[in-house]
Amino acid sequence: MLPVVVLLLALTAMTPGLTAAVTPRPALVTTHVVSPADSAVSAGSATVAQGSPPFRGHPPPAGTAYDEQLGMTFTQDFTSMEYNVTAVEQVDPTLGTGPGYLLSGVSTTGYWYQVGLSWDWSTGTGFQMSYEVFDSQGNSIFPSGGGGGLAAFSGTVNEGDIVTLNLYFNGAGQVVLLAMDTATGASAQMEYSTVGSTYFVGQPTGDANFNGYFTGLMTEWYHGAPYYGNVQQVIYTSNFSLSSAWLWMDEFNANTLQIVFATNSSTLYTFSSNPFLLQGLSYGSITEYCDAQQFITGPQTNSTTTSSSSSSSTSSVTSTRVVTSTEVITTTVPVTVTQTSTATATVTQAVTTTVTSTQPTTVTYTSTSTSTSTATSTLPASTTTTTQTVTQTATAFSSLPGWSYALMAVLLLAGLGLGYVLKRAPVGPIAPGAPPQSTP
Repeated sequence: MLPVVVLLLALTAMTPGLTAAVTPRPALVTTHVVSPADSAVSAGSATVAQGSPPFRGHPPPAGTAYDEQLGMTFTQDFTSMEYNVTAVEQVDPTLGTGPGYLLSGVSTTGYWYQVGLSWDWSTGTGFQMSYEVFDSQGNSIFPSGGGGGLAAFSGTVNEGDIVTLNLYFNGAGQVVLLAMDTATGASAQMEYSTVGSTYFVGQPTGDANFNGYFTGLMTEWYHGAPYYGNVQQVIYTSNFSLSSAWLWMDEFNANTLQIVFATNSSTLYTFSSNPFLLQGLSYGSITEYCDAQQFITGPQTNSTTTSSSSSSSTSSVTSTRVVTSTEVITTTVPVTVTQTSTATATVTQAVTTTVTSTQPTTVTYTSTSTSTSTATSTLPASTTTTTQTVTQTATAFSSLPGWSYALMAVLLLAGLGLGYVLKRAPVGPIAPGAPPQSTP
């Protein structure tokens, strides 16, 4: 095998006209804005009043489908535009097809050019470059037959890759429509005539012209039924800082052109004072955000401060979304209040009567009473402790009737007399020789 390779290399060296076929990598052109002094607004760029029908371009493929569009319209003019978009896979539950992430530009002659990254726009096709050109009358003219085109990438585009979308005038009478995966280098490219135009025009007074054309970014997704859910987050970024932009979103039946919903920012978003402040627009749960260098469809997950404004148009399809939120917070603060009351009462009563008597006549009685009452409660009641002590001492003597005292006196006299009798010696004869007894 090695000699064959060497032979081929030798033949190539000896034959000046024989060279290896190398596919050149497409050239990306950075965003370039046209100065206001060089701008000339044409009939094709004329805008319409807010609330006009939001039929922005082509109908979807055959069959009943609803076209949901979330967009950001630029107000400045450009000879070239370059935006990066995240490759996100998401599929409609009814149709089984995914969205397109698009960069669009309306030319000075009223032609509209679109290039984008689509996911399963035709079922099973994966990531492809989507492209389309419309004439100044609102007709889809490229690819031939209209309806939008899909071009395969030269290599792999993976979920989460950053894909650059590029629209620019190449100076050779063509507008280049280019998409390139910044990670794998896979690319796809198409060209179409400028039809006499020289740059893309912005819409400073509204979000689209009378054909629904605009210069800016859009996430477009076909659904098999009216769709009110939010999309997964898709982020478009650029190194170029816009001066201002419009935000809008809508959905309509592409077969009957009946509006499902439509809303747009009521005022122009400007970025001069704070270029990196995200400003938002929502309809129900559907959200989108923008700043000077970003456009986000779906929820925004960073901590940047956001603001929002919206204006809704009349829709033939009524959707009611009621969100009720009740939050109850209960806080218990334990509070104990203790009250202590102590009352002490001592009562002493003494009555003493002295009687000269041989019988004890004194009685002493002492009574002590203590009463304690305690009640404790936690808020709202209080804790109360009451202590009462009562001591009573009484000394009393027996009380006798008056006749008892007379009786005792009689008994006393009788006793004295009896004692006298008993104490006296008996009288008898005196023994001989005994001395005489003296009388007491």
